[in-house]
Amino acid sequence: MRRRFAARLVSVDSALIRGLLVLGALAVAIAMFGLAGDEVRRALAYDRTAVEEGEGYRILSAHLVHLNHRHVVWNLLGLLVLALVLLDVLQVRGLMLASFVSSLCIGSGLHWYSPDLHGYAGLSGVTHGLFAWGGLRLVQVGRRRYGGLVLAALGAKLIWEQIVGPMPSAEAAINGSVAIDAHLYGFTGGGLAWAIAWVGSRMRRTDSTAIAALVLSSAALAPDVAQAHRSTVTEARIGVAEDGSVVLGIETHLAAFSLRRPFGPLDQDSRDFLSGLSDAELRDYVEGAAAFLLARIRLIDGETRIAPARIRYPKPDLVRAEGLQPDPLAPSPPITLFFEPGSVSSQRPVELLLPALLGDYRLSVHPRTGPVFVRFVGAGKVSDSLAIDVPSPWYRRVGDYTVQGIAHVVPHGLDHSLFIAALALALPRLGPLVVQATVFTLAHSVTLALAVLGVIVVPATLAEIGIALSIAAMGITNVATLLRGRPITLSRSRLAVIFLFGLMHGVGFASVFGDLDLGTENFVLTLASFNVGVEIGQIAVLLAVLLAVWSAGPGVVGRMSQWTRRDGLRLIGSALIALFGLFWTIERAAAAA
Repeated sequence: MRRRFAARLVSVDSALIRGLLVLGALAVAIAMFGLAGDEVRRALAYDRTAVEEGEGYRILSAHLVHLNHRHVVWNLLGLLVLALVLLDVLQVRGLMLASFVSSLCIGSGLHWYSPDLHGYAGLSGVTHGLFAWGGLRLVQVGRRRYGGLVLAALGAKLIWEQIVGPMPSAEAAINGSVAIDAHLYGFTGGGLAWAIAWVGSRMRRTDSTAIAALVLSSAALAPDVAQAHRSTVTEARIGVAEDGSVVLGIETHLAAFSLRRPFGPLDQDSRDFLSGLSDAELRDYVEGAAAFLLARIRLIDGETRIAPARIRYPKPDLVRAEGLQPDPLAPSPPITLFFEPGSVSSQRPVELLLPALLGDYRLSVHPRTGPVFVRFVGAGKVSDSLAIDVPSPWYRRVGDYTVQGIAHVVPHGLDHSLFIAALALALPRLGPLVVQATVFTLAHSVTLALAVLGVIVVPATLAEIGIALSIAAMGITNVATLLRGRPITLSRSRLAVIFLFGLMHGVGFASVFGDLDLGTENFVLTLASFNVGVEIGQIAVLLAVLLAVWSAGPGVVGRMSQWTRRDGLRLIGSALIALFGLFWTIERAAAAA
């Protein structure tokens, strides 16, 4: 008995020593790179432009270099605190996996989901990921209260940062800016690393490796995953003036576009740059932007490309006033382009081409008689053919808004799709899915109709936060039930929760439907068409998840385990859904604060 205890103690001690050695090696690497100077930092730090030009290694190397010596010292202290807090669960494989996954999530997250951040260096994001991994490990090994305390403290810090900003004196301590988004992405990566390791411990090595590769590639390569809905920076409106000329109005982030920066509002560096421009310099930027649009915007009539005759661009003082506001409340003044009367036929189908710098845009067509109709166009793409002054027939509107309903579930309604996917992962059988989908459909159809008709008014920000919470709740419920080995049942309480969440999602669909600029003509028909499109999109998601789950097969994935590949897929899918739900909840709550 004593020998067995001594052997176990030695093995624990050796594992602890190896874990401390990993942290020590990381600390030494950081210190060495920190002393290497600015030239090494510039070569290895994350730089958005450099990454876009092919230097993808910066996504990982950025965590080894720092802004200055003070930044190095504070991150080394963070590693010391990490070692003391997580002393009981330090292990080589876990630390290495959590460090790698957190680094990948931070670099990919900053690149895809934080477009205003152009540079980053430091280990603080990875440290947050290691704390998240360690807290979950503590809970896993039976130290639930201590692990829960670590996770709660970390979560409170992240929420503070997203709502209020960096912790007090943090920026003064490192003599630089704190990239709070890196902390959130690192936390997500740490949780993801723990989930991969947990599932991998119950699977054969080939199965766990395949799942890890799939999850990591999805996190790294999905550029639109943080955008739950299509985000249009630009509004384009086209119609016919009294003299018969075609008029195109464009609303975008005016200051950002004038400075050749497509995403707005401007970040602090861009605002400082704008405030430092003289009136003559700003006038040059504005005149250059106007000339750029005149040279690039075209209406396409068959083989003929028709250029606008003139442009009315807002004055430089309006551009400066808008750009210096960190979050402008009023919309930007429109940019208006005029086509010569007779140069474009308002009765024949034409196509519109806007430069890619304007980003995705929503094109609304305003005929002189009949309702407005809307198209969504990708950046740099040619729009569908449209007759500017010809009302759209009812059957065309049915098809258009059915397609819009589908598109706002797949691919542009990722939050709604993930909620439906969570239902399918919980009970991947046709009968229960039909019942759940019916309850969800009834609920969101009710609030969609009531909100569109103005009977109920719910702030869009609250609805979006509620939708994110619903996704997180369904994902966490799935994970918790699967980990306990209990079956998920179709109880009345579960159906009641689905109905409640469906009401929230209906308000979200209503905000999207309201963006389509509908008139009163054929209103009921277009509303019904949009709702039918939503249902088609939901069915597509359900079928895709069912196909994936049943294709995984029922085979046992470990010799002594009762887990099947199907169970593993359900668990890892639910965990990812929960992580995205939590991410959106924090992100949307911060935006609403």
